[in-house]
Amino acid sequence: MKNKFLIGGVIVVLVVISYLNFYYNQKKEFKLITNDEELASFMQNMEEGDLEEYLAKKDELYAQDIYGGETPEETLTLFIDALKAGDVELASKYFKLEDQERELDRLNNLDEDNIKNYIEFSNSNERMVFCNEENDNCDIDIKFDGDNVSVARFILNKETNKWKMESLQR
Repeated sequence: MKNKFLIGGVIVVLVVISYLNFYYNQKKEFKLITNDEELASFMQNMEEGDLEEYLAKKDELYAQDIYGGETPEETLTLFIDALKAGDVELASKYFKLEDQERELDRLNNLDEDNIKNYIEFSNSNERMVFCNEENDNCDIDIKFDGDNVSVARFILNKETNKWKMESLQR
């Protein structure tokens, strides 16, 4: 009888430990900060070491990110090609990691005419690229009705040397 209680007690303890371990790992699941509210919440609730851990995991994700071009122009072309193919999920991957989910939702909600307009507007042959001195942040402008219009802003993923879209003219 004692052995049954002992075995039962060990099983209960193992189940509780397994549950707590599962709960702790679920709570600690990594998520990129994607907006000001998430940033404020993170800053308010962070403990010592959380910022360093977050930045290390973010760098790890960026190091694994294979989407983007060797130049901002190539990234824009890849984005347009994905839209032409009707692959909005692929098109969203050319945005920086923090914005991909939001951009996928936005692209999914565009109708066919809006996507065609996007392609035409972004596919101008008169592209001009302006980069900062560090060459890690660039804008692409086009000529539209005689004026220079900013089409997109790009940042360099320094982990992979691939260019990612930071914003796109809507």
